[in-house]
Amino acid sequence: LGRRWSSMADASEPSPSAEDSSVEKEELALAKDAVANSGFALRHVGAQFQGSKDVVLVAVANAGGALRYASEQLCDDKDVVLTAVKSDGLALSYASSALRDDFDVCLGAVESNPDALFFAGETARRHTEIVRTAVAQNGLSLQHASDVLRGNILVLKTAFEQNPMALQFADPVVFATDPGYLVSDALKRSADVILYVVQQLQKSRSEKSLRAFYRLAAKIHPKEAISSFPSQVILSERDVLVDHVLPANPSLFKDLPYACKQREEIVLAAVAHDSSMLKYAPGRLRRKQRVADAAAEDTAESQTA
Repeated sequence: LGRRWSSMADASEPSPSAEDSSVEKEELALAKDAVANSGFALRHVGAQFQGSKDVVLVAVANAGGALRYASEQLCDDKDVVLTAVKSDGLALSYASSALRDDFDVCLGAVESNPDALFFAGETARRHTEIVRTAVAQNGLSLQHASDVLRGNILVLKTAFEQNPMALQFADPVVFATDPGYLVSDALKRSADVILYVVQQLQKSRSEKSLRAFYRLAAKIHPKEAISSFPSQVILSERDVLVDHVLPANPSLFKDLPYACKQREEIVLAAVAHDSSMLKYAPGRLRRKQRVADAAAEDTAESQTA
């Protein structure tokens, strides 16, 4: 009987390993409760739980940005990272380099926040679906796409429809060809983008594209084009002024760069439609018979009308 009691007593007392297990479970539960309340509490739970997939999954589901406190191993775990970026797309910045090129992860990130495209790897930024998903929500995300996709018609159409200001991030070649009238359509929706595009094209030294863009812009928003493009571009394409801009808007002559006002054909185009522009022409051209006659003819027509 004594032996039996002794055996029961021994069984009722937990072994040291059972005690450890109980403590670990309690600590795990406390860590989960902490990160469930605030995902960023992952910062304070210690390395043991920062490397626990169960704890980290709860944390990043609560706050995707908490991924920054996860162990290096878990930042390379697709389940963990996908959960994080669906909570906060910008959590992609804390993912491993391999997962920043993973299709599912990057698509989930840009669906959550289009700005996450900035953190995507090169392969992901070359993927049409990922980029289109981003620019459909924020056209300006086009700036983070690969060079190839910044000239892709489908991507550009999606970006420009969301925000015409995305035009400034298109491949320079687009301005020389205007595929599908994409550039023209974007310009019609915003004159403000002209200056930004000009600056980008000047940086890229795309002279041909710059001239082509001027021809489009000047016909759609002549005033903004005149104030945004360098005088040498306006002069090199002066037929646009003579044939389109000044006949329709002769008063813009006074806003032209000095170099443009020195050209007789440009002065003629202005004064032939508004004789009052003669006073803005240089004296040597005001004295030219052709210029004086054109101004006088316009004055006579105005008086007759």
